[in-house]
Amino acid sequence: MSPISSASLLPPVTPIALFIALAPSAAFAAVSNVGEAISFWVGPVTYLIGILFSVAVLVFFWGIVLFIGHAGDEEAVQKGKGFIVWGMVGIFVLVSIWGIVGYFQTSLGLDTGGNLVGAPLNPLGIPVL
Repeated sequence: MSPISSASLLPPVTPIALFIALAPSAAFAAVSNVGEAISFWVGPVTYLIGILFSVAVLVFFWGIVLFIGHAGDEEAVQKGKGFIVWGMVGIFVLVSIWGIVGYFQTSLGLDTGGNLVGAPLNPLGIPVL
């Protein structure tokens, strides 16, 4: 029997640790309906998606740097192609999730914050001819 490594315990332990860490805050939020429960989680999910989106863009551009910078080295070119593909997959998945979260916000009538729908077209008051 092989000893259990910390790397093999990481995936099952991580969701449990997150649940234990976030359960008290969810319990003290005192949500009374589904809309409040979703709005409680939309803010952190939106920030998390933004951070992960930034990481995916960095991975994509790092792949471009490897692909172009090491054009003579076939192994580095293949590694660059892998970074480019996985960066694009990450961007697609995160934009999709962001769209789904936005759909739920709109369909449930939740306050989205930073909405630019009512922004003035001419904020400085410069006369338009």
